[in-house]
Amino acid sequence: MAEPRELAVDAQLSPAEVAARCEAAASPGERRHWQVLGMLAKQASLDEIEAATGCRPRTIRQIAQRYRELGPAGLVDGRQHSPGAAPMLAAEQLRELREALQGPAPDGGRWTGLKVAQWIAARIGRPVYRQRGWEYLRRLGGSTAPDDEAGAGSE
Repeated sequence: MAEPRELAVDAQLSPAEVAARCEAAASPGERRHWQVLGMLAKQASLDEIEAATGCRPRTIRQIAQRYRELGPAGLVDGRQHSPGAAPMLAAEQLRELREALQGPAPDGGRWTGLKVAQWIAARIGRPVYRQRGWEYLRRLGGSTAPDDEAGAGSE
């Protein structure tokens, strides 16, 4: 069990304010953070908090620490503001691929996931998995060989 000081949170907000923020949370994750905080303020045990919220003890400690360090802003679910990974292809490269897929593959045959992956790899200078090529092929509506329907490629 954690030491009490490890889970203690300052009463920056009243229990009513914590409950109101829990109700108004923008996402289920943020709501769970406020629920954990409310239970910590009531001095619930880790086992009780884990049973009520599904959060593991380590996560409960992290939530308490973020609240101590950042206050209410530390409980906001930041995932919704994450821009995600950068696209593999720039807009111009995507346009070039779309145009290339309208014609035959470089070997004269049909486009496959592998062939698209090789085309992309040549443009971006790093390896690209066949599955990623298949995803681009499907997204951009290129033709596929009959044996490439599952993304396996014919090579």
